[in-house]
Amino acid sequence: GLDANAHHLAWGSTNINDRGESLLSYIVESNLSIVNQGRKPTFKQRRGSWLREEVLDITLASCYVVNKVQRWEVLDDLSASDHNYISFSIESVHIEETYRNPRRTDWGTFKKELRLNLNIQNPKPAQGVEVMASRVQRAIVDSYSEACEETVRKTNKQACWWNKGLETLRRNVRRLYNVCKRTGNWDRYRRSLTEYNKAVRRAKRISWREYCQGVDNVPDCAKLHRVMARNPVNAAETVLRDDGTHAASPEETLQILLSTHFPGSSMTQTSNPNEANEERQVARILAAREDWICANKILKYDAWAIQSFQPFKAPGVDGIYPALLQQGAELIIPHLLCLFRLSLATGVI
Repeated sequence: GLDANAHHLAWGSTNINDRGESLLSYIVESNLSIVNQGRKPTFKQRRGSWLREEVLDITLASCYVVNKVQRWEVLDDLSASDHNYISFSIESVHIEETYRNPRRTDWGTFKKELRLNLNIQNPKPAQGVEVMASRVQRAIVDSYSEACEETVRKTNKQACWWNKGLETLRRNVRRLYNVCKRTGNWDRYRRSLTEYNKAVRRAKRISWREYCQGVDNVPDCAKLHRVMARNPVNAAETVLRDDGTHAASPEETLQILLSTHFPGSSMTQTSNPNEANEERQVARILAAREDWICANKILKYDAWAIQSFQPFKAPGVDGIYPALLQQGAELIIPHLLCLFRLSLATGVI
């Protein structure tokens, strides 16, 4: 769509000018289609008692999608501009976003499915850390999926700064606009519109200030989560190198995080999964007997520890809530102990 500022009967203008003829020629040569319907003005400007109404805004579409554009119309909603809002919809495949609420899990079904899935996955230490971890995780997630139904996520979120006061002001401005069209006295409308615009800007400032203050009052880790949740486009590529410069790629970011939190470790530089798995198998075989004894002494099962987590704390990338571990502890813990001992003894993270 565009504010063409060109007149032509083809899109509903009251007359034709040179700019309109040139634009229509371009539209035809480019194999584009005009989506505008009817002759309702898209532009309204009042100067004193003189009111100018015209169709200046055009919506164009290629021949491939023009038949998918539906319900094109000029709205009467207040736009705080000389140009009216234009609304239309594009036919597409509607994809519903679904999620599972762990609080609605049927725990009886979960335990039944977990026992079955652990037998099917059959995670064994001899398979190596990666394979064993993957199979335990798969068994837990599959059991959760069977025991908790999916729910369609509602997407009726509005601007965080919008409120009932602004809604009232907008209705009042719309009402005065209709009244002034009949009476010709636009002073009240202009004052009301100015008040509405100031209220919108004030609401945005207050909302942003409250958001910033809220971030300052939470722990550092929660600050990062809150900022990332507000703008999911942000990428975690802003970690610093030792020289103070920023990482240049996601791969470098991961390497810096790995070397910082696990000094002396290194990433496996291979594109062959089988080769990487063979290296891990060698590490497991070469683990000294003393390493296994040490791992068995260090890692024990304490029932209180796993129950100390908040049950429905947000899961990590594995999709496992603490509640799943707590409810299935009797079945899961033996496999987790084997997994952690294997990881510690072989030095594979």
